[in-house]
Amino acid sequence: MHSGKFTTLDQVLLFYEDVAGGKILNPNVKAGSIDSIATHMDVNFKDISRIVEFLNTLNDDSFDKTIPATVPSGLPVVGL
Repeated sequence: MHSGKFTTLDQVLLFYEDVAGGKILNPNVKAGSIDSIATHMDVNFKDISRIVEFLNTLNDDSFDKTIPATVPSGLPVVGL
């Protein structure tokens, strides 16, 4: 999450499962302030390990991360 509160995919999915179940972990946040997409997600505890396993298959440590000198669009290339 953006605040750095959660450090694993498991924690993020458990958070969304709680939010979808109506459990608000922060007393300073009103229910109406939570995005309706999050409150209507159907994340079940039994599915979390499968979702994390799938998401981890999308990692590719050998992916070429070099920044090209030019791109086909001709737009300026910027990098970190």
